[in-house]
Amino acid sequence: MAKLGGLVLAAFVAAGLAAWTRNAGVYMTIPLAVAALVEHRRRRGQPASVRLVPWLAPALSAGGFVTFRLFAWALTGTPRAPELSQRYGWGNSLGNPFTNLMGGITHWQYAVVAAMLMLVIVLAASGHLCAVEATYCAVMLLAACMVDGLHGAAPRFVAVAFPIFPALARWAGQRGGVGALVATSGAIQGAMFVLWTNYWLTAMF
Repeated sequence: MAKLGGLVLAAFVAAGLAAWTRNAGVYMTIPLAVAALVEHRRRRGQPASVRLVPWLAPALSAGGFVTFRLFAWALTGTPRAPELSQRYGWGNSLGNPFTNLMGGITHWQYAVVAAMLMLVIVLAASGHLCAVEATYCAVMLLAACMVDGLHGAAPRFVAVAFPIFPALARWAGQRGGVGALVATSGAIQGAMFVLWTNYWLTAMF
């Protein structure tokens, strides 16, 4: 929606809903800010009120995050309720995504994230991902690395970077490599399913 110019609608339906329900939704503010900047430049020469409308998108997304935090604070009595629940309920803590990524590059989950980040750079440089899509993918992939010790649920964070997949399909289609792309994708998804299932079975038993 943001890519097509429906920035405010995107903020309400996607970013707003995400930010109003969980902390991770705040990451949507960054790609929406990039989309707002692109749209702001596109409207150059128009009245200031028209050019400022796109900036409602990141503002609404950030506002949703603030609303969520205030709700959690009012409900629990502490402004750090989400962080405390993650730390003591799930054993998770937040760290520097770049430090975690480089420190854990030999682990298969971090290696997958690193490979996908490289894909984002290549696809963006070749014009198969626009600035909004590239920013969104990079932010969400790095967000997956903010948890100290990437855990078994990490594939769901990686899957959120969905613009990579149609971009790869477009690129492969131009070169007649669709079959190879589908086969590789299937093999990767199968391997991740096996590893993820093994993680949960190990954790349960």
